[in-house]
Amino acid sequence: MSSVEDVPGFAPIINTVLQPLPRFMVNYFLGSAPYLILTLATLMSYNDFFRASNQIPSLLFGPREPVETFDFIVVGGGSSGAVVASRLAKNFKVLLLEAGGDPHPTSYIPAFACFLYNKPQVDWGYKTRPLNGSGFGSTSSGGCLNYPRSKSLGGSTNVNDMIYMRGNPSDYDNWAIVTTDRRWSYENVRKYYQKMEDYHGHYSSDEDNDHGVGGPMHIEKAGYTPSIQYWMDAGSELGLKTGSDPNNQQGEGVFQLDVMAKRGVRYGTYRAYLEDNLRFRNRNNNNLVVHRYSIVTQIHFDENKTATGVTYFRHAIKQQARASKEIILTAGAINTPKLLLLSGIGPKEELESVGIEQIADLPVGKNNLQDHVSTLVGPFLLNKSESFLASRDVTTIAAASYLSQGIGPFSVTNFVSAAGLFSTSSALPLWPNILYTMMAAGTDRILQNHLMYQFSLNRQNLESFLQNNLGKDSNYVVVTLGKPRSRGSVRIPSFDPWHEPHIDLNYYSDEGDRDMNDMIEGIKMAVNLYENTTSFQKLGAHLAPEQYPGCEQHEMRSDAYWDCLIRTVTVTLSNPCCTAPMGLKDSPQAVVDSELRVIGVKGLRIADASVMPEITNAHLNAVPIMIGEVASDLIIHDHPGRT
Repeated sequence: MSSVEDVPGFAPIINTVLQPLPRFMVNYFLGSAPYLILTLATLMSYNDFFRASNQIPSLLFGPREPVETFDFIVVGGGSSGAVVASRLAKNFKVLLLEAGGDPHPTSYIPAFACFLYNKPQVDWGYKTRPLNGSGFGSTSSGGCLNYPRSKSLGGSTNVNDMIYMRGNPSDYDNWAIVTTDRRWSYENVRKYYQKMEDYHGHYSSDEDNDHGVGGPMHIEKAGYTPSIQYWMDAGSELGLKTGSDPNNQQGEGVFQLDVMAKRGVRYGTYRAYLEDNLRFRNRNNNNLVVHRYSIVTQIHFDENKTATGVTYFRHAIKQQARASKEIILTAGAINTPKLLLLSGIGPKEELESVGIEQIADLPVGKNNLQDHVSTLVGPFLLNKSESFLASRDVTTIAAASYLSQGIGPFSVTNFVSAAGLFSTSSALPLWPNILYTMMAAGTDRILQNHLMYQFSLNRQNLESFLQNNLGKDSNYVVVTLGKPRSRGSVRIPSFDPWHEPHIDLNYYSDEGDRDMNDMIEGIKMAVNLYENTTSFQKLGAHLAPEQYPGCEQHEMRSDAYWDCLIRTVTVTLSNPCCTAPMGLKDSPQAVVDSELRVIGVKGLRIADASVMPEITNAHLNAVPIMIGEVASDLIIHDHPGRT
């Protein structure tokens, strides 16, 4: 017999497992998943409360006395905080304060990450201020966007697209120029990327390979890539580089994705840096103390402006802790500036307006918030099965492939299949300013709901736009401004720590509309890739003819139409950074020096994406981890010896 299909009675079994799951089962799961996730997250919180035996007396009798003292207090256990806490705990007594708990169990399956957005137990649920001049197609009539910020150990590495990109070498060389410190040049930070990598990606065999092996972060090839070969061949036709590592001597090109995963299971900084440390804490090292569900509301300073401790609420119970050496803020580009402002570090006029006594006059959160603004372009309709359609591809065999090999549609987030970099006419040589993320997603109701929640897009507009193409194979391209010129801000509305910060993204506000012109040019290139290459014409690829609601008055494909689409389908990669940038001590733009010490005070550092002086041209997944590695070495250098 030539195959198992020839075994008598076996063919019906194969046909059964290859059949898509019944529609009612898929709909039931999608409908019940949010409630199941919330229930499980709530149980995790209660479990942590009752495991922390000291919480019961605190609840009844108030905070414990005396206040416990640690060598270091790390505020935030996310992408960079997990790194810093783990590295310092090898030699010092460290308290890690995290507002959430352990990663939600569903986060380990990449395809389920979308269910975790805007769930209060696992996400801060922030919304931006109304966007002036964009965001016209958002769910909010005022043009506000949902702004997911993960609330758990591992932070955004638990919910993002897992894409591993370092960014352009020129990004870091520019940091070195701004700080006059070669420590931040690409030549130096590359060593820290190698230190953190356990690399098994597409470029392991490259003769120019400069990746590390044996580090804590496991990196592998993406396990599900429909349309990838057509994407690569089309890029080659247009003269773009293919097959070269986008993290090494970067230029324009299309490339396959490396992701932070292991056998298809998400691999965030909790798994890489904290899990073993906490699991075997009593056996190996009891230096690291982690308080989950702990929200820090204030940093305390003595008369010499030295940070001495923090006030935090653990399971809503007020607590305090002291640090004998330093406090390190790793709460992210939104919550780090919020905590600084609440503690009296920030612009004088802003602090006075909310009644907070100033400790240091620094431009915290002021006019330097940067983010990767994007627009979803598509659908590019295909005549072959080269995309994911839930009604066709969610099968028992797909589930079995994921469980046994870590491949298939369950192994990717947001249907991401490939990526690319493109330089517009305003870009500097070898420094692309447009980032493409290709989503090999067929057009169906599941995609529609996903786009609505993921990108804050209006349901009625989406239904109208997609209704003629439901059930068809297609691709979408997220066109992203990799090097935006527009700047936003983060402010606090009052001295109340429970009020949400005001996040003003201020997209497309730069002088001369250069950001808008770059985006239009980037979209045209994406359309050209699909419609004018023999590769994609093998699939009959073409942009759907429907105009997006609100832009019907413009001629399809005209610059005016693309301008309207960009201002209507305004989405974010949720890559905030640069709200407490590093620089020279006397610079009016700097909040920390090149060693990440907060200027004007002592005993306080920042080690997350907020210290970046300028955004990199890639997904901000790996960058904060590298910053955490650099910060750990800086801190250990300043505090040699074992306690």
